Amino acid sequence: MKKLLFISLLLSAVFCLSSCGSDSDDNEAVAYIENPVLGKVAVDISSTETTPEWLNTMIKKMDADKDMYGTYSIFKGEWQGQTIYFIYSPLASCVFCEVYYADGKHIDWNAEDVESFNKATKNWRCIYKGQNELVWK
Repeated sequence: MKKLLFISLLLSAVFCLSSCGSDSDDNEAVAYIENPVLGKVAVDISSTETTPEWLNTMIKKMDADKDMYGTYSIFKGEWQGQTIYFIYSPLASCVFCEVYYADGKHIDWNAEDVESFNKATKNWRCIYKGQNELVWK
């Protein structure tokens, strides 16, 4: 009986050790979205309560105006040590039309080089995905 109990405990311990994993980020499942501009980006859809108020206002506007925005995604990244937000819409007339600093200030592409911006940005995460579908009238 003791032998059976010992084998059961041993098998349970082996099973737990092989399936539990560690607390390392490498072992956590991460979802990704493929974006035509940014490529493969981790999805980190969080509550809009954690986004800046100006961005929440824009989200409400875009969700309400299906004809103008259609399906869109919002990405959060880093550039020159600052948090930035990129609103991607397949209907946009330019690649980085809607890029903002964390305080809501629109980035002036007359003063910045888009190609170097694209190479220098990092840590992109998709933080919101609009669910609008285009409605043609």
